[in-house]
Amino acid sequence: MARGQIVAVKGIGGYHLACDATSASAIDRLRVRKRRPHKALAVMVRDLAAAARVAHIDEHEAALLSSPQRPIVVVRRRPDGPLPTTIAPGNPQIGLLLPTAHCTISC
Repeated sequence: MARGQIVAVKGIGGYHLACDATSASAIDRLRVRKRRPHKALAVMVRDLAAAARVAHIDEHEAALLSSPQRPIVVVRRRPDGPLPTTIAPGNPQIGLLLPTAHCTISC
């Protein structure tokens, strides 16, 4: 993914298509493949520290993100963070989630 590639990652509930969420060109290619030109994409981050680098996370949101259910939580994107606006066009919020299982590769 470091070279802008898109990969499929098998999770507990199915497959996730993944790319480098800091790369606008990778996001553009993912949007073409998913046939999703405008709808916001959720971002999976390694842990709460990584979540705090891309979004403003309050205690309630942190608790939801780290709960056993691991839901996608809509949070306020950091305008000075590493995610391009193309992750959620025209929206100051993004959907974040933590992995549902421990990752054995660099996530």
